[in-house]
Amino acid sequence: MLTTSESQSLIEQIDARQDAVLKQIDELNAKIERLLDEVRPPAPPELEMDAASSAEAARVAEVNPGDPGAPTSQSPQAA
Repeated sequence: MLTTSESQSLIEQIDARQDAVLKQIDELNAKIERLLDEVRPPAPPELEMDAASSAEAARVAEVNPGDPGAPTSQSPQAA
């Protein structure tokens, strides 16, 4: 069985590794976004507004799944 100090050390090692992996994921995500920006054509202004509205609606549904306007799959009853 591990001692308290050994457990704490192991937790710190796991936490440091997790931080490193999350940093790598963020870097890869940024690289993917840059590459996508290079290859996809710009959206017309009216579509950009619709996309922004849709993204905001999705964010609100994630934050408040009990919202009556949320998609059925986000409702507490669907769980």
